[in-house]
Amino acid sequence: MKPTGSPSPRPPRQACAEYGWTAKAEHLLRVVDPVDDTYRRQMNRQLTAQESRPKLARDLCHGKRGTIHQAYRDGM
Repeated sequence: MKPTGSPSPRPPRQACAEYGWTAKAEHLLRVVDPVDDTYRRQMNRQLTAQESRPKLARDLCHGKRGTIHQAYRDGM
């Protein structure tokens, strides 16, 4: 006779699932911590740096308003 229902997860798989859950819980608790906001400041600093890189690339490669401000020079 076959057992009904889904089989229980294997121990290593279950351990990985529990570890993932605890990592997510720790992240959320550190984000919403009202006393210490250094974790949020780190995240904000990283996001700001990530968002400014494409803006810099647009300004360097395409110029302002999509026009190139310097003439093309031979040898570049």
